[in-house]
Amino acid sequence: MPDTLHRALRHHQQGQLDEAARLYHAVLAAQPGHLEALHLLGVVAHQKGDHARAVELIGRAVAIGPQAKGVTVGQPVGVGWGAASCMHCHQCLSGDQNLCAQNVPTIVGHKGGFADRLRVQWPWAIPLPEGLNKADAGPLLCGGTTVFGPLLVFGVKPTDRVGVVGIGGLGHLALKFAKAWGCEVTGFASTDAKADEARSFGAHHVVNRERKATFVISRARSISCL
Repeated sequence: MPDTLHRALRHHQQGQLDEAARLYHAVLAAQPGHLEALHLLGVVAHQKGDHARAVELIGRAVAIGPQAKGVTVGQPVGVGWGAASCMHCHQCLSGDQNLCAQNVPTIVGHKGGFADRLRVQWPWAIPLPEGLNKADAGPLLCGGTTVFGPLLVFGVKPTDRVGVVGIGGLGHLALKFAKAWGCEVTGFASTDAKADEARSFGAHHVVNRERKATFVISRARSISCL
C-alpha cells in the first residue's frame, strides 16, 4: 500500500486528479481506516468541485463493524464535524477525539450529509433517542457541542454570570444552554435590533457591543465566563 499511496501522491502533485482519486480509493479498499488517504481523497474532491458537502447529519446505522461499541443496526445516530481519528493518541484516549492531530472531518473524503450512505468510526456515531425531532437535533451535533463544551470544560456553575458575544448560529444556542444551566446570561449583540430575539433565547441582559467601549467593558467585567 505505501507504493500505491506514493503513486497517488505523484499523480495528485501533477494535477492528475482522476488517477490520484482512483489510487486513493485503492488504498482505502485495502485499509478502510487509512486517514491520510481519506483526507487526500477529500482534497481531490474539493479541487474537482464535484460534490456539495454538509455536516450535522442524522440517520440510522445500516451496518456496523465487529469492533463497534454502543451502536446497533437500525439505531438512530447523529454525526457532527468529525468522522474519524487515530484512536490511540492522548487526546483520543482522553475523550478529546476532536483534538486529535489526525482528525478526519465528515466532509473530507466523504460527500457528507448529502450522501446516501456515510462511513464513520463508531465513537463518532452518536446514538439518539427514537422520536427525537431531527430538525431540532441536527444543530446540536456541531454548533451545539461547540458552545456547550466550554460549560463543562471550564466548570461553569449555575451561580455564574455568563456572557455570549454574537447572537448568531452558535450564539443563540449558547444563550439557551447557559439559561438552562441556571446562569445569569448577558448577550453581546452587534445591533439593538437583536435585543428582543436574544432575550427570547434566554438572555437576561443584552448589550450592543457597538456602544461606547467603556460601557461595554464595564458590563464585560461583571461576567464570570465570556
